[in-house]
Amino acid sequence: MMLQRVLVATDGSKESLAAAKMANLYAVNGLAKEIHVLNVAPNFLNVHFEMALNRVEDLNALTKEYGEKILDETVKELTHPVTLVRKVVLGDAANVLSAYAKEHQCDLIIMGSRGNSQLKGLLLGSVSIKVLQYAECPVLIVKA
Repeated sequence: MMLQRVLVATDGSKESLAAAKMANLYAVNGLAKEIHVLNVAPNFLNVHFEMALNRVEDLNALTKEYGEKILDETVKELTHPVTLVRKVVLGDAANVLSAYAKEHQCDLIIMGSRGNSQLKGLLLGSVSIKVLQYAECPVLIVKA
């Protein structure tokens, strides 16, 4: 079965790099034509901090810049030539991933079993569980 679009969620963790390696295997085996690599970073404008708006905008800009570095590291795992789309989006990871997959008609979401969240040890895989619930396409969860 040929997949048109595969979405890889990345946060720079070893699990998300394993997800990118898995997507690369899909491409190598002729199962994916297009790979979308998405980093979802927190949107500090949606967080209720008491700070000046320009400081929040600076923080969002730095967050996006860091997200681009994560994308750079992730796409190194995608060695097979396919159409590649890379993007940093601010927002809630599970909601953004599910909505992005729907909007771009992705056939599969590949993501790590757990990532680099602040509550990494406490909320094991909470984003992946939510994506499983929200996504309208299949979700492949990869362990590192």
